[in-house]
Amino acid sequence: MYTIVWRYRVRPDRAGEFERVYGARGDWARLFARGEGYVATQLYREAEGGGRFLTVDEWRSRADYDRFRTAHAVEYDEIDRRCERLTDGEERLGAHER
Repeated sequence: MYTIVWRYRVRPDRAGEFERVYGARGDWARLFARGEGYVATQLYREAEGGGRFLTVDEWRSRADYDRFRTAHAVEYDEIDRRCERLTDGEERLGAHER
């Protein structure tokens, strides 16, 4: 399993839209589902509030994820650009294998 974790600071007036786009059935998950080896996306909202979220994207392997990124680079970049207005910052916390 290959897991990628991101942390976001979401603009308060955009939290609902962020959750729709980044959630398990959102735009990102639908794009990822076009790639072989995609397993799931999980979205977590910080319990204390403050507009911070984590996403956890799971793939069967790093090779599956790398093939997806190559095959869908244009679509990935389009969604990424569109989503910039939803956040005040993002940070890739890392990729993990098990």
